[in-house]
Amino acid sequence: MNIIVLDSKEEVCVVDTSEADGKMQFQLKYPLNCAPVSKITVKNVVKKYHENLTGKIEYTFNAFDIDFKGFFKLESDPQGENLTLNNFIMRGSILINTEWLLGLIIDNGKSVQNLIN
Repeated sequence: MNIIVLDSKEEVCVVDTSEADGKMQFQLKYPLNCAPVSKITVKNVVKKYHENLTGKIEYTFNAFDIDFKGFFKLESDPQGENLTLNNFIMRGSILINTEWLLGLIIDNGKSVQNLIN
């Protein structure tokens, strides 16, 4: 399962990717800017996204090069936003010091596991 980071309590999420890519380092992942919501409580964030998360996502992911490019556009946002590896969390990654994260699963299943392995 691979995830695009939509929102989190923190402005930057720290992710341990050693299980996903074999590199012994932490990576910084950033939520998208095109749909900021009030961060008073997780319940409010989920409710707001549930009401407004209608749109389109296009992406390409090459697990062999660990390359990810895409575009995310909500119907309510006239511009949309480019997606990069900075918004993408690979299967097997572990969140560090992040209270909560709201993400969109974009790949799931054995085909993803086979590509990454």
